[in-house]
Amino acid sequence: MLPFPYGWRLPVEVDARLPAAEARKHLARGRGHPAHTAARRQAVDEREGRLVFVARPPEH
Repeated sequence: MLPFPYGWRLPVEVDARLPAAEARKHLARGRGHPAHTAARRQAVDEREGRLVFVARPPEH
């Protein structure tokens, strides 16, 4: 899990770069972990881990 505060007031074209870079690094770290290799062996299709984004509205 990688919590990331997102500046929802900015245009996506501007504010998406930083979360995208962090997501790529997080995914690379996860795929490089020994538990990832072990989990892939247990999966039917042996595909690599993927990212799942969960968003919530800002608190007021």
